[in-house]
Amino acid sequence: MKNIICTLVLLITCQFIFAQEKEITISEKRVANRLMLYAVNENLVDLDVKMSVEGTGFRQSKAKPRLVRVPATSKVHMLNLMVTKGMQPVYTANVISSDSLSRRALRKPFDKIKIAPPRSLTIYITDNCVTCDTIMSQLHASPYLFTEHILSEKPNIKEQISKAFVGASTPIDEVQNPIVSILGKVYINIEDYESLMDTLLGREEKE
Repeated sequence: MKNIICTLVLLITCQFIFAQEKEITISEKRVANRLMLYAVNENLVDLDVKMSVEGTGFRQSKAKPRLVRVPATSKVHMLNLMVTKGMQPVYTANVISSDSLSRRALRKPFDKIKIAPPRSLTIYITDNCVTCDTIMSQLHASPYLFTEHILSEKPNIKEQISKAFVGASTPIDEVQNPIVSILGKVYINIEDYESLMDTLLGREEKE
């Protein structure tokens, strides 16, 4: 079992080391006199999280903290702090997180979030792209953040990209796949979502 305990003051986050090498963060939302605290899981695996806070300028429930399931790439409401009128809440949060999941962990409503991929991703959609609809629908449903440009709507960007196709065997207007830029390296032969993920996540390099 992997358990790590750390301390959080206000919005300063601490890093947890899991196989996914992402960090657990805590976000807050102020609603009237309530300060709502959320556990944010940017990993691709579910985690069980237990949170307790100490500090000044607020009241909180005296109930014993319990493990809460925070699904992969999601955020879950953990605690409410009732802010004392006229005071600024200052708190320290103790967080225990584990990827060894317990059947006793509470299941709460959660909001899905998008996370940065291991490599920056930009997609350029060409006019004659025949694979774009399928690839982009799956990419939009993925957990990853990316930048998308439809070249017909952005002539300045198309002009810049076209420079890379000078003398190429396939002119830019005849490219039938999305033009994919990963860490600045351009690919024009990615024909499906699985191939895109293999390239983005470096799976091909590991084989």
